[in-house]
Amino acid sequence: MTFGTRMLCLACLALAPFQASATNSEPELRWVMERLIEWLPGEYSSQPQLELEKTYGAPPDGMHYDWYRVFSQVEVPHIGEHVIYGELRVGGKEQPILPGTQVLYIITLDPEHGAVNVSGRRVKDPEEYEAAHLDPAKLATIALDPEYGGNCNFRWRKHGDQIVGRLAQPDESFIDGTCSMVSRRSGVAMTWDAEWVLNPSELWIYDNGYLEDGSLFLGREDRTHIRLTKVGHSQ
Repeated sequence: MTFGTRMLCLACLALAPFQASATNSEPELRWVMERLIEWLPGEYSSQPQLELEKTYGAPPDGMHYDWYRVFSQVEVPHIGEHVIYGELRVGGKEQPILPGTQVLYIITLDPEHGAVNVSGRRVKDPEEYEAAHLDPAKLATIALDPEYGGNCNFRWRKHGDQIVGRLAQPDESFIDGTCSMVSRRSGVAMTWDAEWVLNPSELWIYDNGYLEDGSLFLGREDRTHIRLTKVGHSQ
């Protein structure tokens, strides 16, 4: 074997581990899942963004809401192996939970689509499960509301040093951030357009809902993210 051949073989061996972790490969997806479970839990506030908007000016639709969000990894084997509980309060930590925002995020690998899928499902009888992440007795009986969720894929991938989740139709391979569905509860056809961007200290959320005629019923016309900064660790 010539010197040049030996060097080529060594180069191939050196590259082998990196090829195994190519874009959206299963090793990379496992990394995405680990980061999602590690980074998302915590307490988040949009106050830093509001201070910036007060100082430098608001975007076209005006200032963003004052959001206080909590995410916490929970042990609920009857729901799934990797689950995060979330809730949202508008106006600060001491405000009541915004109805409809107590959600269980069920995290699974989706090698078929080259992503990590997060199924966000509302909690059944939410008034009985406020701050459920702090109460093992509540977690033992917490359940999914069958009338909400499960219509769309929320697929996460690695983007540089952060991870990004975008909506997708369950039966489509590509991820364009949108998903059309018909509400089980109201029968209304709608399209959701969403993107979440996560790193260890911030979570940026863009989430718009449109009716069949294209009119916006939830979200912002200027399509700007609400920028949440991690201000504490979930208990």
